[in-house]
Parts: sequence; structure tokens; C-alpha cells
Amino acid sequence: EDLWAFNEESVARAIAACTIPIISGVGHETDFTIADFVADLRAPTPSAAAELLVPDADDWLDKFIGFEVLLEEAMLRRLQQWQKHLHNLRQRLRHPRERLEQQSQRLDNLELRLKNHIKNLLGDYKNRIQQLQIRQQAHHPQVRLQQLNERVASHHLRLQNVQYRIIERKQQALGEAVRMLNTLNPLSTLERGYGLITDAQTQKVITNSNQVKPGTSVNARVAHGEFVCRVESISK
Repeated sequence: EDLWAFNEESVARAIAACTIPIISGVGHETDFTIADFVADLRAPTPSAAAELLVPDADDWLDKFIGFEVLLEEAMLRRLQQWQKHLHNLRQRLRHPRERLEQQSQRLDNLELRLKNHIKNLLGDYKNRIQQLQIRQQAHHPQVRLQQLNERVASHHLRLQNVQYRIIERKQQALGEAVRMLNTLNPLSTLERGYGLITDAQTQKVITNSNQVKPGTSVNARVAHGEFVCRVESISK
């Protein structure tokens, strides 16, 4: 008799016409009412209805972990792409000083772009975590929320560590590229007493005595300046 009100036709029609999903949990394990059959979902007890309504925090935690894995994979792929790009740039380097300076500046720009890209990725991921955390706080008890906050803080720390490791690797790669540039720089060779000889008219580098003849004017570049020479004789 206590549940008879949920067998009324008016109640059943009101539930069926409602646009908001309704969970029926007015009875006990063995009790059924007409409201149970017209509702969107039936639960045996009110407490069971509450359990069906509130999502499981473990599902959200699994999503957090999934986001973390996807982010790490994306950052690693991006880092590998930039490393490959830097390798290609090193292969294309030439001796003239101007070209070396241009490539060095480009490496600096690439490093800055990579840092900004990683920062944006981390910012987006943090925003997703914050949004999920707010939704979780609205639906779960305080104890479960505390556990979730601890997990989120742990993931946040791991993300920071990943960021630091990536930046450190990038800086090491940049340092290696700079050392390579210094090694390939022809000016370093000139500092050891060598000279760079070019044709005074064509500016082509002279590497063989067959390229000149007596009377030819050549430019001799040394570590600190350059001067013009005239070929007097040739010996092979």
C-alpha cells in the first residue's frame, strides 16, 4: 500500500511523458510498480539507483592515464621529427661563414618553436585534466575526490618531468649541432695557419695549381684579413 501511489495512471503517464531520463528505484528487491515499467531504467532499491547514476571514478582515472600515454607518444614523435630535421640541416651545411650563421639562427628558431609546441601541448592536457577534475568533484564523494586529486597531482608531476627531459635532450642536441658547426667552420682551419685561395676574378676556390698560370691574380684569405697575390711561377 505504501507504494500504491506509483501504480497510479497519472504518475505512469507523467513519467512516460517526461523528457528527462528517469531511474525508478522506489521499491525493494522483489517489489515492482507500474512506474518501474515506464521509467527509462529500473533499479531494485534507491541506493542501487544512486550507484547507477554516479559514474565510476576508476573510469575517469583510466581516461587520465590514456591521455598521458597519447601525449607522451605525440611529444616523442614530434621530437624525433625535429631531430631528423636537424640532422638534415647539418648535412646541408656549407663552409662560408654567412651560411653557417644562417643555419645557427635557424636552429635557434627551431628550438624555440619546439619549446613553445611542447608548452602548448602540456597546457592543453592540463586544461583537460582540470575539466575532468571539476566534473568528478560534482558527482563523487569527498574521499574519492581526494584520491583522484592525488592521482592527478602525480600525473602532473610526471608530465613536468617529461617536459624537463625533452628540453634537456633538445639542448644537448643543439649543443652537439653547435660543436659540429664549429668543426666545419673554415675559419677554424684558418686559425691554425692555413689560407683560403680564390681566383681574383671568378672568386672560385683554387685547390690545384692547374687552375692558375703565371700572372694570375688571386685572393689569399687568412684568419685575420685577406690580401691579393700575383702568381710568379708554378711548380707541380
